[in-house]
Amino acid sequence: FATEPPTRDPRGRALVQAFGKIGAALFVEGDPSVAVFHLSLEGFRADDVNALNSVAPKEIAPFTNSLYDGRAGVLASTKMFQAGVRTAHCLGAMTCGLGTLPYNLSFIRDLRPFPVRCTSDVLSEAGFRHSFFYGSDGSFDDMHWFFTEHGYSHVITQAELPKDLPKGTWDGVIDFAVFDQGVKYVAEGLKSGSQFSLLMSLSNHSPFTPPADLPAEVLARVDAALANSVHRADPDDRLRLITYSYTDAAVERVFAQLDSLGIAERSIVMLMADHSTGHAYVWGKSDPETDVAKSQIPFAIVIPTAFLARARDPVALAAALAEAQVLIEAAPLSQNDVPTLLLALMNAHPSVKALAPAARWHTLGGQVTSPWFKPGGDPASYILGINGVSELFVLDRKGERVGSYEDSVFLKTRADRYRVTPRLIPVTATLIETMKSK
Repeated sequence: FATEPPTRDPRGRALVQAFGKIGAALFVEGDPSVAVFHLSLEGFRADDVNALNSVAPKEIAPFTNSLYDGRAGVLASTKMFQAGVRTAHCLGAMTCGLGTLPYNLSFIRDLRPFPVRCTSDVLSEAGFRHSFFYGSDGSFDDMHWFFTEHGYSHVITQAELPKDLPKGTWDGVIDFAVFDQGVKYVAEGLKSGSQFSLLMSLSNHSPFTPPADLPAEVLARVDAALANSVHRADPDDRLRLITYSYTDAAVERVFAQLDSLGIAERSIVMLMADHSTGHAYVWGKSDPETDVAKSQIPFAIVIPTAFLARARDPVALAAALAEAQVLIEAAPLSQNDVPTLLLALMNAHPSVKALAPAARWHTLGGQVTSPWFKPGGDPASYILGINGVSELFVLDRKGERVGSYEDSVFLKTRADRYRVTPRLIPVTATLIETMKSK
């Protein structure tokens, strides 16, 4: 990737370099087998995590909160903003850096096959075996096509999972079981080479059906949180918080499985919400409906303690992690930046380093980490965001909104072709030329 133009934003350049230093200090040349887990958490918005919203009780998401306590090996952002309103948009963001497109389009769902080369394309050519696990219908939003076209050799959805697994929302397989299946598959696969697995949760999706295997302690901690905090939650909100807290427990369970299966020493876990939600904001006396509430998501990359202990250069690794954490927190980040940061981290892996020159390219989008992104408008503009009601907005480096909202136009009729969200006009022109060349 040495021929790629330099990132426009100095902070972005420093971030990419810091993530590269992490990989260089972490990976051992003669022991290349590594597992990368990407946990995509359905509707797991920041507003319900105490570390990201101090009014929310810690009991709702205790494990996610713990990732923000400064522990070794964890990079966690308190300023990550979603790049889409629906899973299809955000899946494009978190895998290819292309989330918010004109007309609420998703290249995964609406423009297939779209000519992109993403992290999975590069890493699969480097020898990583890719898998996807999901507890419902893989044809939803054409996800199964996207994965099979971009290096995923193992796509496991409800149709392929054991029929007797517990159910929850949409009568889909619950998060505990889906994550269990994914971790066990990766543990077995590590015996023959490096693995990359995207585990997508579902349990925290409306209508928020309590999972059949809901632990009693999850129910108890949600009810305790509601009993001991200031909130505006009604019975429907309680159901959402129960499934939310259940997903937090499912994430904690993943890390326990890494330990019990003996693969924590060669695992990296990246987790984030796919997007926020427009469901009621319940914490505190009033409802502020801020851009943060409507569009901020949790984001963390975790290198388990067992992996830190066998790093190539522990001292350099600690320094690189500290540098990256400072840069992550210096200003807002877009979900579109995630793939570039991940690939920068993996760039020092022996298998990626061994890629032929002709394979060392990608088409990742991004904002802070992009060579080409320009927010436009006011000089203070830094990143673009889109909130839970499809309003495009701009943040400055302090995370404060600059200017007015712009409605994200839906393409419903032929006349809508002539109504482009102003800040997305350059993207529209690029899409047109790309589709012509395809």
